[in-house]
Amino acid sequence: MTKYRMDIFKPGRKPGHPAPMLWRRRDIYALDDAAAKAEAEDLYLIHTSQRTLTNFYLCDSGGRTIYESLIGDPDALSTVRREASR
Repeated sequence: MTKYRMDIFKPGRKPGHPAPMLWRRRDIYALDDAAAKAEAEDLYLIHTSQRTLTNFYLCDSGGRTIYESLIGDPDALSTVRREASR
């Protein structure tokens, strides 16, 4: 299993501050990049149902980028996941 790091971001504290802030960092252990990405997406959807978040970033233990979600509408990810499961 490979260790992956997931950083989850929330909106900045100051009104009009465009840069998101780190909200939580999670370690994910998975067999491959695709499994790690699916796990990260599931965790992100769980957290966005409880609070306002902007995006997430996933990399492997060496710092190689696996996936970076777009900043914006968190519902877009759930829509993509629903369409893929059909």
